[in-house]
Amino acid sequence: MNRGPPRQTPDRLSKRCAFILGNAYAPRTKRSYRSQLASWLRFCNSRHLTPLRAEPVHVAEYLAELSTRLSAFRSCQAYANAVSLYFRALGRSDPCESPMVKLVRGLRRCLSRQQRSREPFRVADLLKLHAHLDQRLKSDIAFWAAVLAAWWGMLRKANVTTQSGQLDLWCDLAASSIVFSEYDCELTVRHSKTNQFGDRVQRVFLPKLPDGSLGVLCTFRALERQLRTNRIGQAPRPVHLFSTWSSAGWLPLTASRFDSRLRSLCTSAGLSPREFTGHGLRRGGATAAMQLGVPLPMIKKLGDWKGNSVFRYLSARDSDARAAVHGLARRVGAL
Repeated sequence: MNRGPPRQTPDRLSKRCAFILGNAYAPRTKRSYRSQLASWLRFCNSRHLTPLRAEPVHVAEYLAELSTRLSAFRSCQAYANAVSLYFRALGRSDPCESPMVKLVRGLRRCLSRQQRSREPFRVADLLKLHAHLDQRLKSDIAFWAAVLAAWWGMLRKANVTTQSGQLDLWCDLAASSIVFSEYDCELTVRHSKTNQFGDRVQRVFLPKLPDGSLGVLCTFRALERQLRTNRIGQAPRPVHLFSTWSSAGWLPLTASRFDSRLRSLCTSAGLSPREFTGHGLRRGGATAAMQLGVPLPMIKKLGDWKGNSVFRYLSARDSDARAAVHGLARRVGAL
């Protein structure tokens, strides 16, 4: 029976297919995979291995070597996932599925003792940072507005920064993203780690604080000052909400600039830059809400958390636990 000519696999993908495949992952995810894959290729080169012919024992040795450079198990796991994707994407058998590689999860026991927890920024920490700001610098005005928006809004660092010099209205915040009212301002966030396809809109409400000693923590006033000082609404085309204006134009607040300034301020304020990072702002806002009695479902909504991952962001000190127990003791008679 004649079944016709055999099917042939096309030598090249169509432009449409290549475009769709290229958008399978978010830009930040692709950058991470590129970096992690480069690490695997360097390892293979140093061992004179052909990357796609590597055996499970080689992957196990690679992870063991990574454990001498990386301090967190989850980081090693991310590098292993990149190797797994590399083999699967090229239609090869995945060595990471080998029992030998899976047993390397013993790294978790080895690295757990070395992990350093990321501290949440508490109110006192924010005041320390503010004391070392240079209020004359337009860049510090933009930075401080971003810090407060991230803390009060429980936003990720990626929400208040941009990855490139060009504004992406799909992902980045602009002047059009904010609306002021009498008592608060509202940020519209259309893209985030848990909302990469714009299925919904996250509305972030930032309160206006009364004048007083904590007035420097008022996001409302910080954003007003940012818009006014850095002329965000006067740009000929939309610019990033936390840009810095100069005669040369508007310089967006990138993640690297944000991290650099935060490390500098933490050092000046006596806070460890290793323990206090940009993610500590999101964690700090959630922790403050918990301590003030905001119900967990509302914290999840405010911070746009999915599932129970929010628990990793809530940080309670021993003094908080002691106060909770004594509070129960005072109310136990009402049961």
